[in-house]
This record gives sequence, structure tokens and C-alpha cells, in this order.
Amino acid sequence: MKKLFLFILIWFPVISLAQDSSVSIWQTVLDGFTTGDDPAESCLANGYTVQNESNGAEDDFDFLEMKVSPWHNAGLLFGCKAKDSSWKCIKSCFGANGNNPNFLDFKYLTFLAKNENDDLQPGCLPSVSLGKRWPMYTSNVVNIEGEYVQRQSLVSHEWRRVVIPTSAFATAEWPSLDGVKNLWFRSCGTDFGGNQPIYKVTNIDLTDDPPSIGPEIIPIWTSVQDSFAKEDDSKICMTHNTPYTSTTQDPTGFDTFIAATDKWRSVGLRLGCQGKDSSWQCNHSCFPWNGKNPDFNDFSFYLTFQAKVNGDFTDTCKPSIGFSGGGWPRLNSNKIVLEDGYVDAGKLISDEWRRVVIPLSDFATSDWDLSNMYSVLFHSCGTEHSGAQPTYTIAQMELMDVPPELIEIPPASIDLATHRKFNNFWYPIFGESRDDKTWVYASNGMWPSGLFADHQVVVVIPEEESVTFDMYDTTKYDKVIVYGSLIITASTSNILLRPGTLIVETTGIIDISTDPSKGYTVTIEIDAEIDRNLDPEETTVGVLSLGGTMNVRGNPVMNFMAPLNSTAIGGTSTVTIAGTSVSTEWKIGDDIVLPDTQQGLDVSHWNFPKNIPGGYIDQTEIVTIVGVEVDLDGNTILSLSSPLQFNHNIGAHAGHLTRSVTFVTSPSSLDRGHIMYTGGGAMNFQYVRLEQFGRTTIDKIDNTVMEDVSGLNFVDDLAQMTVMHQGSNQIARYVFHAHLSRVESYLHGSVILFSPRNGCVHHDSRVHTTNNLIVGATGSGVFLEDGTETGTVINNFLVGNGHGSRGGDDGRFSTSNGKDMGHGGFGIWARGQFATIENNRAEGHFGLAPFAYFIHPSFIEKLKIPDVPGTPPQLVGKTLQDVWRMLKPNSLTIQTFGSFQDNTAYGTWKTGLDLLYFGGNGSSFVGTELVALASSGRQISTTHTSFLQLEGGMIEAVFPDNTIVGVWCNNGGPLSINYEDIPMIDVFQERGGNC
Repeated sequence: MKKLFLFILIWFPVISLAQDSSVSIWQTVLDGFTTGDDPAESCLANGYTVQNESNGAEDDFDFLEMKVSPWHNAGLLFGCKAKDSSWKCIKSCFGANGNNPNFLDFKYLTFLAKNENDDLQPGCLPSVSLGKRWPMYTSNVVNIEGEYVQRQSLVSHEWRRVVIPTSAFATAEWPSLDGVKNLWFRSCGTDFGGNQPIYKVTNIDLTDDPPSIGPEIIPIWTSVQDSFAKEDDSKICMTHNTPYTSTTQDPTGFDTFIAATDKWRSVGLRLGCQGKDSSWQCNHSCFPWNGKNPDFNDFSFYLTFQAKVNGDFTDTCKPSIGFSGGGWPRLNSNKIVLEDGYVDAGKLISDEWRRVVIPLSDFATSDWDLSNMYSVLFHSCGTEHSGAQPTYTIAQMELMDVPPELIEIPPASIDLATHRKFNNFWYPIFGESRDDKTWVYASNGMWPSGLFADHQVVVVIPEEESVTFDMYDTTKYDKVIVYGSLIITASTSNILLRPGTLIVETTGIIDISTDPSKGYTVTIEIDAEIDRNLDPEETTVGVLSLGGTMNVRGNPVMNFMAPLNSTAIGGTSTVTIAGTSVSTEWKIGDDIVLPDTQQGLDVSHWNFPKNIPGGYIDQTEIVTIVGVEVDLDGNTILSLSSPLQFNHNIGAHAGHLTRSVTFVTSPSSLDRGHIMYTGGGAMNFQYVRLEQFGRTTIDKIDNTVMEDVSGLNFVDDLAQMTVMHQGSNQIARYVFHAHLSRVESYLHGSVILFSPRNGCVHHDSRVHTTNNLIVGATGSGVFLEDGTETGTVINNFLVGNGHGSRGGDDGRFSTSNGKDMGHGGFGIWARGQFATIENNRAEGHFGLAPFAYFIHPSFIEKLKIPDVPGTPPQLVGKTLQDVWRMLKPNSLTIQTFGSFQDNTAYGTWKTGLDLLYFGGNGSSFVGTELVALASSGRQISTTHTSFLQLEGGMIEAVFPDNTIVGVWCNNGGPLSINYEDIPMIDVFQERGGNC
């Protein structure tokens, strides 16, 4: 007769040990109250309830449910709770003597437990500790995981045994564990808010003889005898007879069976009832040999066995396993390929036993939960495979609730990797053996010498080298990779360096400067084509700093913008600047920009700009100074190299574009450059001109998708990537991009001249963007991407040239998970409220708005504010949800940590200040001045916003007979507007919508 194997999933032992080896702490409701005179008092502390669970007569038991809070633990009290006048204890917890117990009198604390909260955040674990009566010591905190708990962790759907050595609680301060007053089931603290463990606990004991906590092992096939039915050894439990199956008995080792597949047959084991007699009683029982088909839907178990395999294996033919069952018609499980993380060393071979471990959950499909199992099948490779089919040799097939450890796969050679991970993103690996270029190395502090063909040479500055570059070098290098130091100082002549990509590795330092007393310049000219085989995500071509340091300082420009004293007339060759402040600083040969100040554009028309006869023409002009003089009225007259094409009205400013250091994409370059820095390296750009940089466009983002499908076991942060989809509009290739930077960085006094998407991008970083001139950023001039950005945006001059999608951010918000934003045509666009945005000036034509906030919490509410020096300490490491909870009931407003103050705009737009999804108790926008030149639009627009305050400032419409609305409200709460403090001049309608 076949032996019977039973599944034993929950065991509630009856504690009946001798008094000297075990003692009960809590078993029933009565254990929660003091002994002694009535009325009894509770021996339970803080948030608890006592319940009863009835699963039939054998499993009818009481348990404690303990709901801890962010501030309080819950648990049991020990010792005396009340004394009479003679100081005799009359009410005590845990025994009648009133003494506080010594836990080291026993070797183990044990109990049964569940955790009803399956959604705990990383870092929050169920745990226990002890407290001493006096002195008030606290023991070690013991996490209820790993070796202390059955199946490694607590869950909500199953009682699990916990066994903790009492010595694990001992500390140097409290080694004896005497005088225990509390057994605490612990909170995870305030960092996790209300998301805390919910404990269910019963059968709490101290013991010297603890019950076993596993692992639980359920044999499926461990001996030749398991190949036959319980009722009749002539009936087999294999899916096929010989020659497809055979067994071998080995008294000195372990028994094995062979499953030999062919083109048409997968081979394996039968499970459950395989036949019945005339009375419908099972007469052909296989595992578990009880006449019933087993369920494998307890996904805390793993299928494990030893295996060897023979066959002609290819990319399309690999050894694999699956299940069938689920009743009739039979269902098939997922097919698991026996390689990689499922197998010792990542691969089965023919001449060595290797362990296989597969979570049962990996077999489950949406159609079948693995109930009512029928067979385990080792798969054939099918009729299309021309080589030898798999033949499997199998031993020791079992189900286990604690998986055995596999032998790790030997690390693959770095030569097989294509990418490296840095700061959570993937970048191509550069190396001499990886491309067809000539690699040359700096040595002895010298730049490599020689005559080099364009685009064929990579210059490497090793970590120990410090190289000074002082040449006007017309060679177009493929890459310049800096591990050491590269110093570029224009002290004796103009300098030109033409890399395809300038790469600053973590140890690298680049220092670029000019001397104001010499007048020489530095030009970094990017000229290259992206190699999408090497770099499918297009991180190259431009400047890429992977934790390196860049300090770039041009000659200071104090007056980077200046007001026009009178309208500059088209057809003339002069511009008059108010005052003399620029007369000595703006020089012959310098470039200036004049914004578009045309009036009367109907930008709110549904068909703009196609509603304009002849089409819209941008009237932004860049001109060169050929003469500077001061007139008798004390104003500065600039003579220009060519007549102006358009009028530029008084009220606008001229911007000064020339800098002594220039980064520019060459007209001959096949791809535009971009600047991205990430990690811990400093980035400090001052008085630099960034021209024709940026590659991402305002079209819908279309990112490259890569996966490592190689199956190779690389060391951490290496991968062999395969392109699953080559994107056509890669995100994050902007002019100046702080990408998860972990140091304060600076863009000051600089110029960004034309970008197909964004100019300066703050992404989960702390950047100070100050005194810059940003011209012609098609998407957003300054873009604060994730809502976690701190830092400042102060005193910048933003010139719009009428581009952008002109669409709002809601259109792409959901489909892009909040990533494809700020494309409409903005001056400054912000996703969050932590940055200081003050004293900025926007002029010209903006496709949507010179200033905009989009504060919708979706997709960003769990992002953490980075730990960057200078960040307010109370923000560091907190998610937006944490900040909101921290500030309740006052809530987060824009002035809590940042501000929007004294920002002004003069030009054309659909909306002057666009405010979406503001919550809180009243964000204040102070001193905003908006002078609109269009014939239609809104000056301030709020959408889904609960409460705002507008303080001071001015709203004006210049064009006669306009239809401009001063303030528009859509689906929001009240606005607080002091109309006496906020003049609304010549607008068609002061308030619209539901204001």
C-alpha cells in the first residue's frame, strides 16, 4: 500500500510542556486581564482588539489584533498593576506574583502571527521588542522576517509560526532581560504615516523547546516507487511508457527518472486521480495518492528538483517545463525555460546535476490558478526543431516553502556588456575595442599630437593626467573622454575644440575660462552623428557628465538686458537704449536680440496661426552692433550692421547675446548637441552662450526601449542591451539639463539661443538659474520637471518666438504618465511649488504662456525630494505626500518653501499666467505684471484650483477692441483678488468662467 503524504499548512500545537521548559503568556481572552481581585484590569497596551477565529472545532481560538499608529506601539504588559495599603500586589499581569519576568529564563519567545497589511513600504517591517520596568531600557528591536518566521515573512492570508531566541533581544545596556514590563509589537514610525503593520497574534509562549518553523517539504517524486499508483503497482504515474520514460534506483544516491521527448511528445508525471472503477472510486492514484487532484495554488511554495539534460539546443529550442490541469478541457500553465535565475549557474548541462527552483506563481496564468492539477510536463521543442529533442534526467522533485539557494551564475565578461548603469539610468560603455575609431591618450600633461582625420579619433585624458588645452584646433574629434583634468584658458589666443561628444567621467574635471583683460574667446563646437548602434538612447553628441565636474566661466556681463527708449523702426539701422548703462559694455561686433512686439494677433482663435492671411511671421530679430554712442539726452544709440525688418515697440527690452565662451552645434553636424549632467559632480556655467543645442522636440515623446534579454550574469550595473523599439523623439536631450544632480548647480549670466524643446531643465535637482537670456525655446525656456525641484529661477530674460505645440498639458498627461509636458510654448513651466521664481521678465510671443504651473499630483506624489546641499532640511527625503501630511491642516502653498513674485511679461500669449491643479490654503502670486499685445486670450487662468491669492501687480491689454479676459476660473474654488491693488487696464472683461 502506498504511503500517504498530507499537506499541512497551519498547525496550532497544544502547549503541554513541563513548567520548567515552557510557560504560556497569552492564549485566550482571559490572559489579557490581571489576576487578583475584581474588577480585573487590562494587560494589553494601546491599539488592540481581541477576536475569535472559528474554523471548526479544532481551530477555534482567540487572537489579538493590534493596530499600531505612527506614534504608538501595541502589546502586552507584565508585572504588578495595583497594590494594597501594605504594598502587596493585588492585580498582576502574567502570573499572580506581581513580579516582572526575566525572559532569559527561557531560550525562545514563540507565537503564531499574521500581518494584515500586505502593502507595507520598503523599510517598514513587522517587529517586536521588550521594555524594562526600571531603569526604563529598551531591548534590541527584532524584525519578524527571515530565520525567525515560518516561510521567511508574515502575510495576511495564513498564520505563521515565529520563533525568536530571547538572547536576540539582549543589549549591552540590558544584557540580563530582567524586569520585563512590556512586549511591544512595533510601529514603523512617522516616516511611514498611516501605512503600518496590522498584527494578529496568538499562542504567545516562552519555551526552551521551540516548535519547528520549517522549511515545509512536500515530496512529489523522490523514489522509483513514486512512479506507480497507490492501488496497483502495474499502473504507472508517468505520462508515457518506455521508451519515453524510465527509472533508475540508486541505493547509494538518489533515484532518478528519465523523460525523453520527441517532436510530438512532451513527457513527465501524472498527478492525482488517473482512473476510477465502476463505483466512481479512484483506483489509479498518483501524487498525492489520496484519489484527488492536487492544487498548486499556494504560491508561497516553490517547485524544486535536480536535473540533467541532453539535446541539440538553440535560441528556439531550450529545456522547459509546464503543468496541465484545471479540469476539462485541460488548461496549460506558463512554460518556464530552465535557465538563468531558475537553475544553478544559469543553465542545465548533461554531465552534472544542477538544482532547479521555480516559484509556483510563475506558472500561473490569467486563466488558471493551478488548481486541479493533472500533470507535470517536460517539453519537447516541436516539429520545427531539426536536432535532437530534449531528454531530461530528474531527481528529488519536491514542493518547498523555503527555496534552496542556487549556485550563482559566474559573472559574464564585461566585454559582452553594452551598457552601464549610472545614477539609475543606462549609458553606453565606451572602450577602445568597442568602435572603429583610433584612441589616443594624453600623457605628461600634453594633448595628443598628430594629424588626425575628422571624426576618426577619440582623445582620452587618463585619471592621473592634467592637460592644458590652448589651441585653435579645427580637428573634429569623435569623442573627448575626461577621467583626469582638462583646463582650457584663453589667455594668449582664441581657442577652438571640436568634439563630437565631450564626456566627463566621475573622476573628471573640466575647467574653462577666459580673461576679461585679454578679449580672447573659447568655442566648443559639437560636430557629429549619433551612432545608434552604440547609443540607441542617444545620450551622446554634446556634453555628457556622469558625476564629473565642470566649471565654465566667461567674461562677466552685468547688463544682459536693457529697455528700449523708443520704438525701434523697421527699415532703420539704429536702436536707442534707455540710459548709458550699456554704453561701455555692449561693444562693436556683439549680437543683440529684439523681441517680437507685433500687436493684434488673435491667438485664442481655434485655427491660429492658420487664421492669419499669409501665415504667422515671427518678428524676433538678432542683429549685430557696428557702432555705440551716447546722445545728448543720455541714452545709448546702437548702430546695426543691417536695417531692421520689423518695428520693436517701446516697453520691450534688447538682450545682449555675445559671451566669451560659446558652446555651439556646428552647421555641418548631422545631429544637434545637448548638455546633460547627473550624479554628484558640480556643474557651474557662468556667462556662457549655448547655441543651437537641444535635440528633443515638441512632438510626442517617443523613447527608445531597451532590454537585457541576453541571459548573461553581469556584475551589478552592467547589461547587454537589445533594442526593442528605436525611438524617434528621445526625452531629456535638452540644452542644459540637470538630471538627478546631487549637488547645487548654477547657470548664471548665460545665453540659451534656440532649442527645439526646452532650454534649462531642472529635473529632481537643485539648480540656480539666474540672470540668463533664453531665446526661442520652442517648448519651455525654464522647465522644472518633476515637482521635487528646489533652487531658484531669478532675474532671467525669456524671449518667445511664437513656437510650441500651443496645446495644454492635459492632452498628453495621462498617456505619458506625466512625462510629456511643457511642450505648449512657455517661458517658465513648473511642476511643483518648492522653487523660488522671482523678478523674471518674459517678452515676445509664447505659444501658450510666459508663466505656468501644473501641480497635478498623479505620477509624482511618491517621488522623494533629493538630499542636495541647500535643500530645506524638513523637505529632504520626503515625498510630496509626506510634505502634505507634515503641513496639515495648513497645507502646502507656493510661499511655504518657494515663491512666485515680481515676474513680468510683455508680449503675446493665450494665457499670461496659467495655473492648474493648485490645492492648499491659498498660494500667493505677488506683483505679477502682464501686458498683452494680442487681440484675444486670458491674462490669468486657473483650472481645478481650490484657492489662490493675487497680491499687487498689474493686468493690461494694449490692443484696441480686444476680447482679453483679466482673470478666468475653471472648475475651481474662490480667488482672493484686491482689485484696488491690481489695476486691470483696458481688458475686455475683468473676470470670466466661474470666478
